[in-house]
Amino acid sequence: MIARFLSLPLLLLALCAPCAEDDFLAAARGRIEQHRKQDAVIHLRDRDGAPLVGARVRVRQREHAFAFGTQVNANYWEECGDDHPYRRAIVTGDFNTAVLGNGLKWTGWERMRHRARAEVAIRWLEHQGLRVRGHTMVWGTDNWGVAAGKDIRRLVARVDEKANTGYRWTGEPQPELVRDRLRGRIHELGGFFRGRIRDWDVLNEPTSENWWTALLDPETDPHRSRLMVEWFQAARRAAGPAARLAINDFHILVGDFQQHRDDYAAIIRFLREQQAPVDAIGFQGHFYRADLRRSPEQLYAVLERFATFGLPMFVSEFDCSGKGWGETVAATEAAQAQFLRELLITCFSHPQVDGFVIWGYWDGTHWLDNAPFYREDWSTKPSLGVWRELVREQWWTEAAGTTDAEGRFAFRGFKGRYEIVVANPAEDEPLVAPIMLGDTPVAVHLAVR
Repeated sequence: MIARFLSLPLLLLALCAPCAEDDFLAAARGRIEQHRKQDAVIHLRDRDGAPLVGARVRVRQREHAFAFGTQVNANYWEECGDDHPYRRAIVTGDFNTAVLGNGLKWTGWERMRHRARAEVAIRWLEHQGLRVRGHTMVWGTDNWGVAAGKDIRRLVARVDEKANTGYRWTGEPQPELVRDRLRGRIHELGGFFRGRIRDWDVLNEPTSENWWTALLDPETDPHRSRLMVEWFQAARRAAGPAARLAINDFHILVGDFQQHRDDYAAIIRFLREQQAPVDAIGFQGHFYRADLRRSPEQLYAVLERFATFGLPMFVSEFDCSGKGWGETVAATEAAQAQFLRELLITCFSHPQVDGFVIWGYWDGTHWLDNAPFYREDWSTKPSLGVWRELVREQWWTEAAGTTDAEGRFAFRGFKGRYEIVVANPAEDEPLVAPIMLGDTPVAVHLAVR
């Protein structure tokens, strides 16, 4: 009889889920309770300083400390008004973080019209209260047409026009000019958004997309080039001491690419040895075939391996696409939603992971035409239901009650920003106060006047 009440995608999703939660996911939920929540005590006094007994208190979470984000297409953004679904989807409460897909990459940023679009989109996102991540300062590939400005592209050409094999000089080598341009780009981009963008992907995909290091430092293993250290140092000078500088790569959580993971770890180890200011480690999550998905245990083992560097980690670019997920569209979407559930719970349960960003939310602008949340007609996919169930329901805190005989109200909530509302019998308006839950227990003392 359940089929009468469930839509086909939701029914398939329910059937895909195990009847009983396995031991790993049960343990993951225990870690979430331990690491993602914090204790708080609110002490209330009346105007004479005596404990306020029996006062009605309501606690409302306003924002997660964890970054739940999405990629945004700045060029499409310009075509939309505030009432367009593409903009409205950002302000539904599903996200607290956004990142431009191509707007800050080299060719996009140096085209003045594209730069203006990026700046308009970022200001709008900031105005909506979203945190904006910067992507990316250095990316050593030409595969997506974003590697360099026109002046640099006149100096180099692909070794093989059809293969991802790097650059060669077309004439007299001019490595110092290119090095200066790379440093200048980092300085300009970091300085322009200094104090506004606090999280930067400084170096993107260095494990295999290392064309700049190979071109400019040909005698050195590209995984151990001092150029990478220089780029992080330049980013620190430009973006400031408060900025969080990250490295980011693919095929780490995805599939059985052991050599890729080993090389990524070696790069991070080298940068740390050279005292480069690397503050965070990013993992792309483009699961472009169903056979590349990993079990929660396998995913967590990778996180544990990179956690040994002692740095915050985050998922920077998640999506699912390609073949093998299901025989029908409905079955495919249900399987992808179930995988998102497993991956999101696994990552949220690791104490060093502090963000999860999907790489676009709508099929109409998605780079693979298969965004996790919305089809092209703006109908919703099962993955959006999973996201909202976890992010906005299970991992969201609302509490209410009355103070005890000592004027105290205690609660345990997910880390983030809160609003405390205390009914004030002496005034028409309630007492409203902010509170932040972080890594240590919180005690708040309030007096009702």
